[in-house]
Amino acid sequence: MPDNKKHHFVPRFYLRRFSANGTSINLFNIPGQKDILNAKLKTQCYRDYFYGKESETEKALSVAEGKVAEYIERIHAERALAARFSEEHLTLCFHVVTQAYRTQHAADTLNEMTDGFWKQVLKDDPRVPPGSMDKVLIGFDEAVRLSLGIAAEHFPVIMDLDWRLLVAGPGSEFIASDTPVVSANQLMSFVKFGSTTGLSWKGLQMFLPLSPTLLLFLFDKDSYVVGDHGEQVIEVAQPGDVDKLNVLQAASAAENVYYLSTAARVDGVVRAAMRFRRPQKAKTSAGPMEETAKGFSQVIATSITEPKTDLELSFIRLRKSATRWRDVTAREQVQRGIYVRNEMLYLRHKEHIELVRQGRARSEDLVFYLYNN
Repeated sequence: MPDNKKHHFVPRFYLRRFSANGTSINLFNIPGQKDILNAKLKTQCYRDYFYGKESETEKALSVAEGKVAEYIERIHAERALAARFSEEHLTLCFHVVTQAYRTQHAADTLNEMTDGFWKQVLKDDPRVPPGSMDKVLIGFDEAVRLSLGIAAEHFPVIMDLDWRLLVAGPGSEFIASDTPVVSANQLMSFVKFGSTTGLSWKGLQMFLPLSPTLLLFLFDKDSYVVGDHGEQVIEVAQPGDVDKLNVLQAASAAENVYYLSTAARVDGVVRAAMRFRRPQKAKTSAGPMEETAKGFSQVIATSITEPKTDLELSFIRLRKSATRWRDVTAREQVQRGIYVRNEMLYLRHKEHIELVRQGRARSEDLVFYLYNN
């Protein structure tokens, strides 16, 4: 077997933290509604040649994973997070976004969005035989590589998020899944269509369990107050809060959730998550066809369908200013496609990406460009 055949989309170093012995792991398979104890860890979350038969992408991810594993080990040892805008902060932000964009679920979502968009574009094209679109899927052979390219280009925009380290209280455990980075947006609960968890969204919340005891939480600091005294490490003392975070993890999973022991209460968590799971990964909608001077135009929108679990946690509350903003915005007759968290950062990011595409800037200078201008 070639050395580079098995490509893991959730790293083994990560899953080992949810394993009692480092070689096997307990999982609950959601489609089969089956609890499997001591499954082989090395056979989890991989596809043959998932990142392509050339080894560059897999090797680059492996190098980054080595750094991430080192930092996560330090977080567990010190029960503390690094300073904002340090090397550790940059590396962990990069990991959070690339982990979100490198899974099988992410690749399938991208292809589902592509399929929905182009079938809407082509549905009335006279060159397309009637019914033929139902027989094909439109997408990318290596969608995950495109998804990873998007992640690498956009990860710096989450570096303005604040972060906390959550500690599971006694008798509780965090679970993981084959889609371990999960997002929510309590501020935007009034938005009825489309995703509200894009990287630039106002009110964004991102969660990554680091182990059964620790969870990394990134959030929009202008929208939420987390904890009572601004502490960096927060014990999640109420078991119900841990359960809610685990329900979001299970609702977002593609197939499997992973857990260490019965303290995770995984059967109840999965049962609670079932009503939030998405029947489809993406949704496409189209506005009316309108005649223009040059022909016809139509607005077509594609969006990720995300589980909305109405997440409310005892240690997070909306800022008064954010509540007032939400109450006013929710009454507006026309809702925007996106409510940007940091307008200046958003525009700088777009500007730098365009400069890179014109060959007038280097992509590796993006973080400096965003946060030092």
